[in-house]
Amino acid sequence: MAKAAAMLAAKRARWEVPMHVPISLDHIEVWIEPLEWVEEMPSETPEAPSRDDGGFSAESLMDPDAWMAREPRQCVSETSKIPKFGAIQVVCRTNAHVPTHTEAMAGCLSGCLSLCDAVHAHTGYFPTIEHVHTVAS
Repeated sequence: MAKAAAMLAAKRARWEVPMHVPISLDHIEVWIEPLEWVEEMPSETPEAPSRDDGGFSAESLMDPDAWMAREPRQCVSETSKIPKFGAIQVVCRTNAHVPTHTEAMAGCLSGCLSLCDAVHAHTGYFPTIEHVHTVAS
């Protein structure tokens, strides 16, 4: 899907849509993939973000190393499936050799924003970052 989106965008623009953005931190890699899951409609929307839903919370910002050390869990909002046409996801992979996970999270966010900015510059499409999850490789 991402390749198809890139091909369509390439026809509209002079340059090909970037699918990978190298950044200055050598232990972080950010790229675009087709979105394999579909958007979910919550059967029950929590009033406050759960600390177990795999996303950022105020608590995780205060202690990101503890948040990153937890095993990933399913998002609380995944219930009824609705297809998401032409969706892409920005993926970030980092290794465990960095001094702290905070540095990895900052690098991943920076890379994701740079890649989204590059996609917007080439296509006019405004991508959104719905979820950020770093994976130690």
